Amino acid sequence: MAAQAQQTSNPLQWITEWAPQPRDVNWKNLVIPFQRLWIVRLVVKFAFFWIIVLFFIPAGLVYTLATLHNLMSWFPFIKQILSM
Repeated sequence: MAAQAQQTSNPLQWITEWAPQPRDVNWKNLVIPFQRLWIVRLVVKFAFFWIIVLFFIPAGLVYTLATLHNLMSWFPFIKQILSM
């Protein structure tokens, strides 16, 4: 709800607040255990690898194959369509 609330009538105006006092911060919640950090790094690397394999490589192949010169050499009828 807070992200959807309008903070000011001028959208270009920045509204700032004071940082919380150090005694008001729950410092135990800010610590990430080493085992969890290692697992998160592994999951991020695994996800990044699969994004590259499943998205960027096929998109690059389609982009390479879809150039106008390649399409005209593979499908001669496209020359007639493009001449219209």
